[in-house]
Amino acid sequence: MKSRRRDNLPLLNALDVETGEGDAANIAVSDRNAYKIILGWTREFLCKSHPDLGREGPVCPFTQPSLSQKLFWVTMIRGPEINQLQAGHAIEHYRDLLLELEPKTGPASTLKTILILFPDLSHAKASVEMEALQKRLKPDFVKKA
Repeated sequence: MKSRRRDNLPLLNALDVETGEGDAANIAVSDRNAYKIILGWTREFLCKSHPDLGREGPVCPFTQPSLSQKLFWVTMIRGPEINQLQAGHAIEHYRDLLLELEPKTGPASTLKTILILFPDLSHAKASVEMEALQKRLKPDFVKKA
């Protein structure tokens, strides 16, 4: 599966974005650049060890296997004025899609990831709005996991 769509919200496989294959070949250059920046950070930070971590190994031991097994998906929501309600609805749709993606059972099912980018939000707005949104949505996410 190269890409998915749910309620007009696109979902691209991270490896396809990095290689420019599949539906990722058709995305705008500005979007591709935003994806590549975050995927570069993902590989350089999450997939590697960090001296402040307090243990050996990658910051997130699930990230590299998720990428390697093509279970790491990315999407982007544009707009500098997106609010908590709009972002929350989109995130809930992606959560539901994540639960529908294969594999649904077994060890690899824990590697499925959807990373949602909000590249147009200012750092100030994102740090306040998205932090509050995360706190609001987390209990329901944990319950459905």
